[in-house]
Amino acid sequence: MANSRDDLPPPKPFQARAKRVVDNHREGLTLFAPFVLAAAIAHISNYWTVLGSELFFYSRVIHAGLYLAGVPMIRPLVWAAGLAGTVMVLLTVLRSI
Repeated sequence: MANSRDDLPPPKPFQARAKRVVDNHREGLTLFAPFVLAAAIAHISNYWTVLGSELFFYSRVIHAGLYLAGVPMIRPLVWAAGLAGTVMVLLTVLRSI
């Protein structure tokens, strides 16, 4: 692995799925992180920011497990729960402005 890795074999299905999980989590965190950072900078911490953050975190952990296991139908619902947590934090920050 010390070389340029230009001619690696194509990833196996599980490896490709794991890469997609990482990419998906990176996208979700890109949405979530600015709102949580804004809340932290503004010293906004209440029931809704904590609940939204917990909902985001735990739904992303469950989403990763479902994605790696290849469960197709429940996974979008869990992803939506993480998005709901993001929106909860966003709305709390916007209400305090």
